[in-house]
Amino acid sequence: MNWVTRSYRNLLVTTMMGLVALLGVPMFLYVTIAYTQQQVEDRGQILYHLANTAAIAISENLRERSREVELLARSPLYVNADFSSAEFRASLERLQQSYPYYSWIGLTDINGVVQAATGGLLAGQSVAQRPWFQEAKKGLYVGDLHEAKLLANLLPSLSNQVGPIRFIDFAVQVENAQGQPRGVLGVHAHWGWSEDLLELITPQDADDEQVEFFIVNGEEEIIFPDSPSQHDSLRVPVVKEGDAVRYASWGSDVRYLTSAVAVNSPDSTVPLNWKVMVRQPESKVLEHARGLQKAILTVFGVGLVLFLILAWLLSRQLGRPIQQLTHIAQAIAQGKPARFNLTLHTAEMRALNQALQEMASRLLQNQHELEAAARELESKVEQRTQELAEANTKLAAQARSDVLTGLPNRLAANEFLEHEFHNLKRGREPYSIVMFDIDYFKKVNDTYGHAVGDQVLQHVGRILAESVRENDFVGRMGGEEFVAVLPLTPLSDALRVAEKIRVRVDAAALEPVGSISISAGVAVAHAGQASADEAVIQADAMLYEAKRAGRNRVMPEAP
Repeated sequence: MNWVTRSYRNLLVTTMMGLVALLGVPMFLYVTIAYTQQQVEDRGQILYHLANTAAIAISENLRERSREVELLARSPLYVNADFSSAEFRASLERLQQSYPYYSWIGLTDINGVVQAATGGLLAGQSVAQRPWFQEAKKGLYVGDLHEAKLLANLLPSLSNQVGPIRFIDFAVQVENAQGQPRGVLGVHAHWGWSEDLLELITPQDADDEQVEFFIVNGEEEIIFPDSPSQHDSLRVPVVKEGDAVRYASWGSDVRYLTSAVAVNSPDSTVPLNWKVMVRQPESKVLEHARGLQKAILTVFGVGLVLFLILAWLLSRQLGRPIQQLTHIAQAIAQGKPARFNLTLHTAEMRALNQALQEMASRLLQNQHELEAAARELESKVEQRTQELAEANTKLAAQARSDVLTGLPNRLAANEFLEHEFHNLKRGREPYSIVMFDIDYFKKVNDTYGHAVGDQVLQHVGRILAESVRENDFVGRMGGEEFVAVLPLTPLSDALRVAEKIRVRVDAAALEPVGSISISAGVAVAHAGQASADEAVIQADAMLYEAKRAGRNRVMPEAP
């Protein structure tokens, strides 16, 4: 009897624990998961709004400065004044004093020689090779962040300056009353304005909540905070604009909830392509949710103790009848004859006894039905497994193809490059990489719409595919950028192939756009490189050189 009581008691305790787990664990998981998700979503929205506010503030500040410079260039003083006059130099000093972050303001003649400047800095020197002077001749120019070159040793350093002085350039061409160019007005704004601007937007509890702001340029480089040496360990993650409910690593084991918003560039000859990124560590995002989890676990533990006490009390009241019915059930499970001549005093036990009798009579019938169902299920599983394997094969092919052009996509390009680089390391001859970019593609989208833009992408993609050898690779890297990988091809041959493709694209007009041009950058991979990416980066740099040299050309130029 003691053995029976202990066995039943263990069973009842186990059952009670199972009931607690069955009821408590789903509730715990539901409450904590739902609340945690809500916390992440709410915090993500907060980070997005912070990033959006900062992006708007930066954009408006840039637009205000660029409008100010443009209006000054059109004012009568700049249209008619003698640039070498004391009055004109005084106007530049007043302009510098109107905005504390104007570090240097100067005006050049049409040849790029500085005629007048604040503090007399660089007066008489040529800045013809500076990007701000060259771009201003095309229109209003707002330049990306850069280190001081000519002014590095002339301007005083700020007390809190860390590293080299960095500027944002604003420049516009000055014309006379007849519309003829007189020179270029250039303004260098100190990057310190970004810290003061974001300080106004940063919440008071940002330090406690470990919320951090970053400004990232078009090269995915962190330009704020203005401490370049502290950014070496950071790796800017790829975060789509508005995709706030997403964790990113930033190059470390710590995960951060990250939001990104693009900064609308002012009307400039060269877009900035900046974005504001705001992040918060996962531990801070989930701090409140984890506190709730601990509280629920405490309640759950107390409830478990109470249920165990109840199970022990019930086991003293129920014992022998349950044990007898258990032996009967075991006999039924083993296929042995079972006797149901028990003396039971409660309606529940008699109902259980009757249920066991019915179960025994149906068990044999159900067994045959289950065996038949198992065979049918096995057949269906085998069929579904084969269908799944075929579907996976199709998905693998689709994952490596660009939907719009039908060319291989970036994933397929990376795989091909890794394969060629592996062969190169094993002693195979070098291969060449050509990066192509459609010139003024944004203008096509803005003028004719994205549907025509898609036709242009398809048109260029067909020409690329038709212009290479069968064992060459052509793919779309994204946007208006394509790549060609030419195995066993030296630089001279690769330059000829790139030039041939450029000429074919230039000659193949497409209505309603007309003539389309592309720029190309060429590089050769060699065994001394550390990875396949190095040659791609070199080709991409040559592509930028082609863009900078006027587009519709191949760089480096053929000897």
